[in-house]
Amino acid sequence: MNELKTSGNGRLYDANGFLVPVLSGTWHEMGEQYGALMVDHMQKTWDVLVAGALQKGAIKDDDVREWAHRAQTKCSTRNRH
Repeated sequence: MNELKTSGNGRLYDANGFLVPVLSGTWHEMGEQYGALMVDHMQKTWDVLVAGALQKGAIKDDDVREWAHRAQTKCSTRNRH
């Protein structure tokens, strides 16, 4: 595995094209590590899947807001910070 990035005690590795985040600490620390390690990859996903569809009119801003609301209300209570 090739180390790509670090954040605190977290590490992001590439294993033959697969991203492998390795996190440690409290759930809050691990959340921060995951976000910092994966932000570039999550942005690419947004750009490909959501931004393009918004520009083409295939999805609307209201759809994105509903998805965000659904994710927030369906997640465990410890993740609602």
